[in-house]
Parts: sequence; C-alpha cells; structure tokens
Amino acid sequence: MMFTFKRILRDISFILLLAAIMIISLLAYKAGKSVKTPPYGYTCNAAGEDAERLCREFDSAGFIRCDSEENLRREIGAAHLDCGIIVKKEFEENVKTGELEGILSLVTSPETLLPELCRIQAVSVVTAIYAPYVTYESLEGYADFGTVKETYDTMLSEDALFGFDIVSSSGSEIVHDARSRNLFIGGLAIMIFIAGWIGCCRPAYRHAVDMKKRLGFPGAVRRIMIPEVLMRMLMIAAVTVITCLIAGQTGLILTSLIYILIVTASGIAAVFILPDSWLLIITVFVMILSLGLCPVFTDLAEVIPVLGKVRKVLIPYLMWEIVV
Repeated sequence: MMFTFKRILRDISFILLLAAIMIISLLAYKAGKSVKTPPYGYTCNAAGEDAERLCREFDSAGFIRCDSEENLRREIGAAHLDCGIIVKKEFEENVKTGELEGILSLVTSPETLLPELCRIQAVSVVTAIYAPYVTYESLEGYADFGTVKETYDTMLSEDALFGFDIVSSSGSEIVHDARSRNLFIGGLAIMIFIAGWIGCCRPAYRHAVDMKKRLGFPGAVRRIMIPEVLMRMLMIAAVTVITCLIAGQTGLILTSLIYILIVTASGIAAVFILPDSWLLIITVFVMILSLGLCPVFTDLAEVIPVLGKVRKVLIPYLMWEIVV
C-alpha cells in the first residue's frame, strides 16, 4: 500500500486534478454570489398621490429610479439595467377614470433577459393601485372611497391578502444562495467525474495492464488496480469533504461521497470496455454536455423538456438526482 501511495503522489496530473476539484468548486461558489441579473429600472413623469404610491411600490420591488427617460434608456443600453418602465404623465388621471391603456411603456434591449417578467410586475403594481377605484364603483352607495382605499392599503401593507412559500420543483425550500450552490454542485460534479475517470480508474487500469505479464491480468487487477483505485478514490473523497466544509455546504458531503462511489464504479466499467482514446473523448464530451444540460447556470429543461431526458444519461447530473 505504501508503494502504491508513493506512486500516486508522483502522479502530478492526479495531484493537479485534486487541486482543481477544490479550486474550481470554490471559485464557482464565490462566482455565484457575485453574478446577479441587472435590476429593472423606471422613470415617472406623473405627479399625484397614486403616482407617488406607484413609485414606492417600484422602489420596494427593487426597481431603480431614473430621473429622466433619456437616462433610463442610457442605463439599459449600457446593460446597467435589464429593462425599464416609463410612467406617462397622464397616469394619475387615467387610473381614476379607468383608462389604463398606454399609461406605461416598456423599454428593452437585445440583451434583455426577462422583459415579460418586468412587464408583469409593473402591471401587478398598477392593478393594486387601480383596484380600490373598481371596488368603489361596485360598492357605490354602500361605502365611501376613503374607507375602501384605506382597507386596501391596510391589507396590502400587512400582507393580509396572501403569502408565498418559495420552494424548488422537488418541494424542498429554496436557499438564499441557490445560484452559488448550483454552481458549486456543478463544478464539484464535473471535476469529480473527470478525476474519477481520468485521474483514478484510467491510470490504475494502465498500471495493471503493465504488470499483467508478471502477475497475470486477474492478479494484476486484484493486486495493482483495485488497491490503487481505492486509494485514489479516498483521496478524491478527502478533498471533496474539505471543499464542502470550506464552502459551508456540509449538507452535500453525503451526496458527494455517494456520487464518488458511482463515478468510480462507472469509471472501472469504462476502462474495461472503452479503448483509451475513446475514454478521453467521452470524458470531454460528457463534461461539455453537462455544462449545457445540467442545471448549473440555468435549467434548460424548463425551456426544452426533451433535454430533461437527455441529461439523465450524464453521470454529473446524478449529483442533482441524489441530493440529500
């Protein structure tokens, strides 16, 4: 075992892969905290009580206020804002009369990511402001407008209408650092896969092949390959546990260890079945597909459902399948 351990330590490529597991995973986790979608913006040309309330609602929703339409368009063009809303000066009067068409304008650019979401948010804010007027018309003669408006304001300010529990598609609660966690899982899954197939199973198998004339192939597998695979796998596991502890992702430790076992088992099967050149090609191919199809940056299966079936054959996707 000591001879095997010394030989592994002399394998610089494997040591670099171990370092890459930690470095790439931690960098991905840190990147997730700094990568944010540009906020929405708005500019308001209207004046009055309802217009002021509209601005407060936009502010509380995270919209950035610009002092003019020109500045709003400039910020969107520079990608400082994702898109923006222009509130027309007729807003106050039109809300009271119910003529809502054309009181808002949506400004986008070719780089805008979610213009429809911005539009829906803006419409929901206007609807909340317009609702008291509609209700008052329905109750005219039974309640005065001041009472109706005060009731709406109280209900909205106290969240008395409804509330949301934000969960993932699997039903689990969504953590605040979901983007960082996904990037961390993606980096960890892909690097463990590469280290398991190329840094663990492949060299152990090749060492066994080199010794088959002396020990016979079954003997070489038993005395050379299996001990080396186990030792390399334990080193991968140790680095993975340390990485999860540093990132504060202790909940992923058990998942990662199970995943390492699966990767190692599949890697052993792969080195026996595939020629060495094909093993390298398939490893790179799976790595590239995993970056595109696994929910690392975004879940493309939500847009193209068939991709959800394709990615199930990718070994790195198992990290998401077995998260505990």
